Amino acid sequence: MENLQNTLKVKRQMSKTVDGFNSCTLWDQLFAIWTSGYIEIYFQYVKDKPPFDNQSKRKELLKRLNAISGISLPESKIDKRPSFSIDALKQNDNLDEFLKICDWMIGEIELSQI
Repeated sequence: MENLQNTLKVKRQMSKTVDGFNSCTLWDQLFAIWTSGYIEIYFQYVKDKPPFDNQSKRKELLKRLNAISGISLPESKIDKRPSFSIDALKQNDNLDEFLKICDWMIGEIELSQI
């Protein structure tokens, strides 16, 4: 888990500010890590911002997340803040896969701003 914290710290410092995201870094708006041991995906907050204002894009994100072993988020939650246990990221290459998804999300947001 120390690796996750260090990686997120670096990513947070490197993240850009994009118009339409309330002058907050993108990373702050994508998910939260809670001391209870859960990661909450912020579909609720990105659903009104391009490109995730498109339901099919949120479904794509959901599909990518659910492809990670140990993560099973219901489609009915793509407008809410579903969560999964951080323990899921301890397995195999799950942390790397999760970070790739986060990079993909940031890339999609950046492309939508062009």
